[in-house]
Amino acid sequence: MQKKPPNMSPFEGAVSLMLGLLFLVGAVFPRSLKQLFLLLAGGGLVYRGMTNHCGLYHALGVDARKGSVLTQLGEK
Repeated sequence: MQKKPPNMSPFEGAVSLMLGLLFLVGAVFPRSLKQLFLLLAGGGLVYRGMTNHCGLYHALGVDARKGSVLTQLGEK
């Protein structure tokens, strides 16, 4: 698999990683739909935090390291 270039700030990646881990801990034993959602969301956030790459940012053509995402979207 090709490594994706980072498009998030290190702070945003760290926050994403921490939130993802919290979600995963909250969903260790998925017995309900809510826990399954937490498991999936947590896994996605951990991946996003570890790679510092956001698929949504990539699809929108923005890079959070270059300033406000909302400003970049407004310029398009």
